[in-house]
Amino acid sequence: MRRLAALLVAGLLAGCSPAGSGPSPPPERVVEPAPVPAGLESRCPDPTTDLRLPEGDLPTGATRVRLCPGPPQLDGQGDQLEPGIQAVPELLTTDIDVLVAAVNDEEDLTEDVECTFDGGPEMTYWFGYPDGDWRAVRLGAYGCHQLTVGTGRVRLGGTDLATTFVEALTSQRRASTPPDVRTRATCGAFFGTASPSPLPGHPVELATAVLCRPAGAYRYRQADVTAPLLARINDDLLAGPAERPRRCVGAQWTTVEGYSIWGDRHTYVIDGCGGVQAPVGEGLHLAGQEPASDPTHLDRDLAAAIDRQGYGPVVDSRDE
Repeated sequence: MRRLAALLVAGLLAGCSPAGSGPSPPPERVVEPAPVPAGLESRCPDPTTDLRLPEGDLPTGATRVRLCPGPPQLDGQGDQLEPGIQAVPELLTTDIDVLVAAVNDEEDLTEDVECTFDGGPEMTYWFGYPDGDWRAVRLGAYGCHQLTVGTGRVRLGGTDLATTFVEALTSQRRASTPPDVRTRATCGAFFGTASPSPLPGHPVELATAVLCRPAGAYRYRQADVTAPLLARINDDLLAGPAERPRRCVGAQWTTVEGYSIWGDRHTYVIDGCGGVQAPVGEGLHLAGQEPASDPTHLDRDLAAAIDRQGYGPVVDSRDE
């Protein structure tokens, strides 16, 4: 009997922990990072490439950033909802520490937050390091503009990151020379067949442009823009009067679509009343989604010049 009691006491003691200590915490899960995509120094990887996430804060010491489109957003039938963004042509190499701080100053979200239900693209910021490593942060340009920094790890701060990138790139471009490359403009914003730049399109600095007008479902007509008219568009498109200069023409509207001197693809929408919508946001809004910062309309002379252009035959976008 004594032996049985002793065994029971020994068993109970063996199952006890020292006072104040609980069970040992589970070991922290180690996430193996994805490999570095090839070619990041010169181009963006495929939008569906696995991200090499930092799994928390970005390492310090980054020297460059490339802004790329994220994966396409699909509807329930698997069709792409929007064209996403155009990759920014060049690397950002200035004020990188400010961008890193914009990510690292935020904490991981530990509970759900209420966000607006709006649309927008996925954008990926690739941070490059001197040793050849790259780390990605994904920004969802919709709702709360959350940042993905790891597996199941998201933060707020997307708006701050986007605006900081635009400000740094704008400053870098002021001290740089635009590339001597001109991309032929085409009508692509009507049915989401072209990806617009995420960068602001104000001031207007188009190197090439076309005029586009709807001509029925999936159809449009296109007019080339001459050099003199292009100069007027750059100077006057967003410099018109605040009041409406002409009678509204029903649902008639026109887009000016083209590439900037830096290679950014922009679309400017002119409605039937002559009002102009421009991509002048902070790097999150796409063409036509928000009006110019001050209400602006075409002046009469520029409106007449645009109307006088010779628009070509009807083109069905489904045949392209």
